[in-house]
Amino acid sequence: NKTVYKYNQELDPGASGPAVVELQEKLVLLGMDLGGYGATGYYGYYTTAAVKAIQRHYGYSEVGRYGPKTRAALHGLMDLRDSLSSIVEYNIRKTSIIFHYNDILHGTAPTSGQDSEPPDVQLDPGESGPAVKALQNNLIKLGFDLGGYGATGYFGTYTTASLKAIQAYKGYETVGRYGPLTRAAVKELVAKVDSNGDYPEKQGIMQKYQQMLTNVQ
Repeated sequence: NKTVYKYNQELDPGASGPAVVELQEKLVLLGMDLGGYGATGYYGYYTTAAVKAIQRHYGYSEVGRYGPKTRAALHGLMDLRDSLSSIVEYNIRKTSIIFHYNDILHGTAPTSGQDSEPPDVQLDPGESGPAVKALQNNLIKLGFDLGGYGATGYFGTYTTASLKAIQAYKGYETVGRYGPLTRAAVKELVAKVDSNGDYPEKQGIMQKYQQMLTNVQ
């Protein structure tokens, strides 16, 4: 059975729609779990990592964008998969790509523990997955109630408000995005939490959190 393609467009991280679903279905066939969420139609962190893994395997620039060269490479892999005579080459390439995928996600070969946070993760409101859950677990350690919902793995209103509170306290731009500066701030704060769940900045940050929630409501 020859793999069928309906779409032939270039895609960037942050894109969504049926063309992203088709790309993700091919990535799942290649053995990349996309954080366990499968073909959601949103081009987020795990899809970007999977595309980068293909780019690394072929020696391309690891930009995470699904452009003509990467599309041609993926189509070539699917052709190998569809051909019985090429199955050995396909399996060799597949093993290499999955290794790169896990390395990009975790900085290591495959490991257990999906709640461990990838070192260079950047997250936006609306995203979901284990990396979001790992962030939320850290926010709970810092005293954020996340609306009573806990670590759901979905980057929603309460997670955004929590990050904005930290950003406001630190004097950063309050964008609600989990980027390098905010990631470093969260890591620094979590390291200060004592056995009672307290840390020096807690009261000030919780005041900012309540302000952010009031603004939302």
